[in-house]
Amino acid sequence: MFSKNKTTGKGDKAPSPPSILGEDLAIQGNLASEGDIQIDGKVEGDIASKTLTIGEKAVVKGNITCETVFVAGAVYGAINARTVELSDTATVVGDIHHESLAIEAGATVDGFCRHISRRDASASTRTENDAEPKISRPSLVVGGASDE
Repeated sequence: MFSKNKTTGKGDKAPSPPSILGEDLAIQGNLASEGDIQIDGKVEGDIASKTLTIGEKAVVKGNITCETVFVAGAVYGAINARTVELSDTATVVGDIHHESLAIEAGATVDGFCRHISRRDASASTRTENDAEPKISRPSLVVGGASDE
């Protein structure tokens, strides 16, 4: 029941279940995981993981850096991810830097949505020795014109 991750016949680790932060949990501080995180409570701090799911009643105040992010609750901070999905109940106050973005009707976004190229995303994702993923942040858009 509490054994270490078992390996498959190919020598790869079996996928572990997501780390779940319940609805009644509030955390102040940064979160970092090489796996998946599901948040149903409140987090004040930056989050870095492979996959992040933000539940409908969840509130995150901090920047997010992940491979994949699904938002049904509220995010107050920037999102940097290859794939971002916003449900109809999502609220995002901050910029979204993405390779793929899906927004359902009813979602609220107060910030810039900026596409990052596959080349930029692949050059800046985590390596085996990195504890947190790194996705480059494009230059800011000021007054409707970019610095580029």
